Amino acid sequence: FELHPSSVPPFSPLPLSALCLSPSLSKAMPAVAGSGMAAAAAGGGVSPTLSMVEAQKIRAILEVMVDKLHLLELITPDVDEHHEELSQMVGDEISRLIQEQRRLEKQYEDLVNQRAVLKTLSNKSKLKENQEEIKEVAEALRFSTKLLCRNLKDNPNVAENMKKTQNERAALTQLIETTITDLNSCHFQELMNKVLTEKARIEAAEKMVQREKELSSEVVRLNSQTLTEAKKFEEEMKEANAKIEQLKDELHQLKTETQVDTKYKDKEARGKRNAKHRSFRHIEVTLEEELRGLELQIQIERRANDEIGGFLERKAERLLSSTSNWQDRYEKETTQLRTDLEQLTVTRDSNYVKLKDLEEKYKQDIAQRETEEAEKRRQEEQRKLEEARKKRREEAAVVVQAWMRMCLAKLFVAKMKDKDKKGKKGKGGKKGKGGKKGKGKGK
Repeated sequence: FELHPSSVPPFSPLPLSALCLSPSLSKAMPAVAGSGMAAAAAGGGVSPTLSMVEAQKIRAILEVMVDKLHLLELITPDVDEHHEELSQMVGDEISRLIQEQRRLEKQYEDLVNQRAVLKTLSNKSKLKENQEEIKEVAEALRFSTKLLCRNLKDNPNVAENMKKTQNERAALTQLIETTITDLNSCHFQELMNKVLTEKARIEAAEKMVQREKELSSEVVRLNSQTLTEAKKFEEEMKEANAKIEQLKDELHQLKTETQVDTKYKDKEARGKRNAKHRSFRHIEVTLEEELRGLELQIQIERRANDEIGGFLERKAERLLSSTSNWQDRYEKETTQLRTDLEQLTVTRDSNYVKLKDLEEKYKQDIAQRETEEAEKRRQEEQRKLEEARKKRREEAAVVVQAWMRMCLAKLFVAKMKDKDKKGKKGKGGKKGKGGKKGKGKGK
C-alpha cells in the first residue's frame, strides 16, 4: 500500500474503543470490562480480579486491536523519507508573513526608542508624529500576528503530526500488549494506571486552558486599562507642561526678588555675626574661669583616690588570705562529693542492668503467653472444624443409607411384581391345556 502524505489527517486523540475496533468488538469491550474499570476507579486505582472467561474475552479483543495497529503501522508512510516534501507544503506565504512580522517588530522597537529621545526635546510636534506612527505600526503588527496565527492553523506541521501519531500508536500497542500479559493473571492493573494517569493529565490540561482563558480576558482588560491610562497620562502631561510654563514665569520673578532680598539679608547677617562674636567671647572668658576651678577640684580628687587605693590594697591582702582557706575547704568537700557520686553511679548502673533483665524476662513471659493462647485458639478451631466435618459425614451417611434403602425397596417391589406376573402366566397356561383335553374326550 502507498499513501500520499497529504491524505494523512492531523493527529487527534481518539478513545480506546474507537481505535482499530469493529462495531461488534467496540460493543463487546465495555460489556466485559466496564464494571471492573468502574470498581477499580472507585477503589483508588487497584485493578479488580476478573474471571477467566472475562479475561479471555478481553484478551481476544485486545489481540485483534494489536493486529490492526500493526497493519496501520505497516501501511503508514515513513516520515523521514517524506520530510522534505512535507516541509514544502507549508509554502512561502508563512515565511513571508514571518519576515513581515519581524520587520514590524523592529520598526516598533525603533519608534519606541525614538519616542524616549523626543520626550527630552522641546519640539512636541515630532513627538506627536512619533506617537501616531507607533499606533499605526502597533495596529499593523496586531493584524500581522492574527494573519500568521491563522495561516499556521490552516497549515499544520503534517510531518510532526504523523510522527506523533506513530509514537502514540506504538505506545498504545505497548499498553495493549502489557494488558494482555496482565490478563493472563486475570487483572488489568497497568491499563488502570494508564487510564488514571491520562485522566489526571486531561484534567490538568483543562485547568490550564481555563487559566489561559482567564489570563487572556485579564490581558484584554489590562490593555484597555493601559489605553485609558495612556490617554490620562497625555492629558496630565499637557497640564504639567502648562504648569511648567507658569512656574518658569514665577521663577524668573522670584529670582529678581531674591537678588534684592539677598543684599539686605547679607548686611543683616554681618551684623548678627558680629553680635554673636562678642557674646561668644564673653562665654569663652566664663568657661576659662570654670576650667581653673575644675583643675583645682581634680587635684583634690587625685589625693583622695590615692588614699582610697591604699585602703583597698590592704583589704585585698586580707581577702587573699581568707581565699586560700576557702580553697582548701572547697577541695575537701569536692573530693567527698565525687566519691559519693561514683558510689551512686555504680549503684545506678547495677540497678539499670537488673531492670533490663527483668524487662527482658517480662517480654519473654508475655510472648510465651501469647504463643500458648494462640495455640489454644488454633486447637479449639481445629476441634470445631473436626466436629463440623464429623457432623457433615454423619448427615451424608444418613442420606446415603436412606437412598440405598429406597433403592433396595424399589428392587424388592420390582422383583415381587415380576414373580406375580410369572405366576399368573403359569396358571393361565395350565387351564388352557386342560380345556382342550376335555373337548377331545367329549368327542
